[in-house]
Amino acid sequence: MPDIATYRAYDITSKEHKPYYLRTSVEAIVGLDSALIPGPPGPPGEPGQPGEQGPGGESFVVLGTFDTLNDLEVALPVGAPGDAYGIGVSDPRMIYVWDVNRYQWVEFSTIQGERGPQGMPGEAGPPSTLNPRGVFLPGEVYFKNDLIISPDFENSFYCLQDNVTDPPSHPMIDENWALLILRGAPGRDGKDGRPGADGFTPWINDGKWWIGSVNTGVTAEGVNGINGATFTPSVDSNGVITWTNDAGLFNPTPRTIMGQPGRDGVDGRSFAIAGTFDDLTALETMFPAGDGENAYAVGIDNGVPLPVYVWDINFLRWEWLGPVQGERGLQGDPGVPVEIGKSSTHVQWRYAGGASWYNLVPLTDITGPAGPANALQIGVVTTGVSGTNADAEIVGAAPNQTLNLTIPRGDSVQIIPAPNLGAALSASAGDPNLNNVYVVAL
Repeated sequence: MPDIATYRAYDITSKEHKPYYLRTSVEAIVGLDSALIPGPPGPPGEPGQPGEQGPGGESFVVLGTFDTLNDLEVALPVGAPGDAYGIGVSDPRMIYVWDVNRYQWVEFSTIQGERGPQGMPGEAGPPSTLNPRGVFLPGEVYFKNDLIISPDFENSFYCLQDNVTDPPSHPMIDENWALLILRGAPGRDGKDGRPGADGFTPWINDGKWWIGSVNTGVTAEGVNGINGATFTPSVDSNGVITWTNDAGLFNPTPRTIMGQPGRDGVDGRSFAIAGTFDDLTALETMFPAGDGENAYAVGIDNGVPLPVYVWDINFLRWEWLGPVQGERGLQGDPGVPVEIGKSSTHVQWRYAGGASWYNLVPLTDITGPAGPANALQIGVVTTGVSGTNADAEIVGAAPNQTLNLTIPRGDSVQIIPAPNLGAALSASAGDPNLNNVYVVAL
């Protein structure tokens, strides 16, 4: 075996986990038996030169927590530079970060120290000057101290400048907006709690809330709230909507609600009203299909405009168009009077005082057929009072009718000798009912 003083031990290990030694004289490495006893340590060596400055470290953000490292590796097998998660069931938790070189989650440290003592209460701060404006809306103009919610409903920002229209570009880097509330990653669902005991249902008695048999003394009806503000919109002829309110509050920014003009439509087709039907069924029965050019008025004429139906060449059906009567026209000039007459063949007309007659209607169009001959019979004949008028009455319907007559009684005739005429006249003069006719015998 070689002299042991000629060898120096180096911190290297073979595959068989035996120490190796380097012989300085020949720089040969030989394996020695583990039974060799190392000598005493030598004096400290000279300090080495300082190494080069290493690259700057990357910051990380703790994105959430898991109970165990295995839970993290199952949920997120691959991380991203700067990702970190707390591992443990309670604080302080061990922080694991994603190692981009080892490509695995590695233990970093705990970052929570011991809890310090309770601090003294601070003085009350000044009242907030932030002006809530709701969710950020593109096109709105925002001013300094306006408070908005990001469109994804994740964070809140307040405005640093006036006349800002751009949305927040990044929660931490933006010249117009400052982060007010940063929403963290969603937490895991907690374990279900133990079922609670059955409670008491509140109820109202004498205007107070009761819980079970206990009167809480709380009035069941609260006081009326104050009336809210009423915002009234107004739209001008240019389509700009503005707002006013009756409480002196901030009004929304005016904005245009009128859309861009639409494209011109295709030219419509003309049609002519070709007739009138009492109802739509009558039209569809007469014309199951139209030609797209003729239209028909439908309804009973009672002095109001009738709706018009046209044939739809796309849907192949009669479509309601509505009344097509226009506005009432101007009063026309008075017409010229006319006269009506007839010739042997026509009813005729002419302008009053005119020389020419014009045929209007053929007599054959207004002359009905000859009726049956009338069979007139004598009915009741009544003798009327002498001196009254005769009367006739026809009753019944043609051609079977009856003639009733009333004939007054005639005057009485007396033949008297001529010497007795004077006495007879004197006797009848005092009786008004006598209407005698005297015949004088010569």
